[in-house]
Amino acid sequence: MIRNMKTVMFAATMCLFSTMLNAQATIADIREQIAKGECEIAQSLYNVYKAQEKKTDYELERQINDCLANKGAEGKDSWGEGGKYLLLKENYLKSYSLLKHGKIEPTEKEWYNTIMADIRREYPNRMIGIVKGEGEGSSIISVDGRNYHYGVTLYMNIVEPNIHYYLNMAIRNAKKGSKIALNQIMSFGTTDEYLKNQMIDILMDEGYRVVNNVSNADYCINLKMSDDFLQIQLVNSHTGEYEGVASVKFEGFLEEKEKKEEGDVYSRSLHFKGVVSPPH
Repeated sequence: MIRNMKTVMFAATMCLFSTMLNAQATIADIREQIAKGECEIAQSLYNVYKAQEKKTDYELERQINDCLANKGAEGKDSWGEGGKYLLLKENYLKSYSLLKHGKIEPTEKEWYNTIMADIRREYPNRMIGIVKGEGEGSSIISVDGRNYHYGVTLYMNIVEPNIHYYLNMAIRNAKKGSKIALNQIMSFGTTDEYLKNQMIDILMDEGYRVVNNVSNADYCINLKMSDDFLQIQLVNSHTGEYEGVASVKFEGFLEEKEKKEEGDVYSRSLHFKGVVSPPH
């Protein structure tokens, strides 16, 4: 009885799905399916939309990718390999100082630049970000004539982007078994062979074939990474069209959102316990 009910429900779903595909696919239709959690239907509708409109909507692709990632789409249960970021150092506690002339307190950006300059000396040629730690922070100030010495003690987690996650996001539209060539893998302005080998291993583990010549490939991949920006592009070798793009930018202090939006990040203001204002 249960098996018959499942068969009826599957047939009804496929009937609805077939009707939707035969009609004009709109962005509103696709977003409605995303909201319902019908990620595969949203993906198929988007394919129809791309064909009829002859254009790519990267924001819509991102929403579909997130939908599929959160749901754990068939054949992609390991998608992401632990989320968007990898932890380099947990609950790192360190004090920093910043010298300013006059009574104006340092801005969040000034603190960020000071802290990142220090951390990048410890992790050279790495794209890293800062996540709020579990401890409390404090701020102190001392005066030396007209110079104001501001200091902070900060708990933080140091993270870097998970290449596995972003590579999978970029190639999600590529069929398993496709031939993929790594075209440009640029890290900090130079070719990165270690990163290239890492991506080859990931692609092969995911069931793709890696080739050396772009002309023999179904798709080619371009990667660019700087100290605060990563972008991975999947390009159709036959048409030259972008089939998928994944990117992330670190531009401030990061803090994880609630579990329902796990992996996403947003900039936060620095809040320190016991901030001492400059004397007037």
